[in-house]
This record gives sequence, structure tokens and C-alpha cells, in this order.
Amino acid sequence: MSFQSFNPSVDDFLTSQKQPKSTRITRIIQGYEPHSFKSNFDSWPSGSSNTGAEDGREKVAGGHCFF
Repeated sequence: MSFQSFNPSVDDFLTSQKQPKSTRITRIIQGYEPHSFKSNFDSWPSGSSNTGAEDGREKVAGGHCFF
């Protein structure tokens, strides 16, 4: 089973963005963002901590959807 089948909001997001259901989805936990994720943004707060300020917000970077 795929991540999408466990999380209906992923399907809803892909549909709203007119992306195929086969779009690669990677779950990123706030505060543990790898460099490959952060490098898709012009700036990233140094020493970012898990403040919960962006809980529930999705980011799209480099053609990948990150939840």
C-alpha cells in the first residue's frame, strides 16, 4: 500500500494541483528537513526548530510534493 492510500489529503492535494496520482510523495518531519529539501528554497531559517508554526502546511519544491 502506498502513502497516498493512508492519507486522503494527499489525493486531494494532487487532484487540486492537477498532478498524476503517481507523483512521488515524500513525508518530511518539521525540524528534520534534509539538505536536499532545504536547497529547493531561496532561504531557510538557520537553526530552525520544531515550533509547530507550520503544522499542517504543505510545501512543494523541485517538482516534489512534501507533506
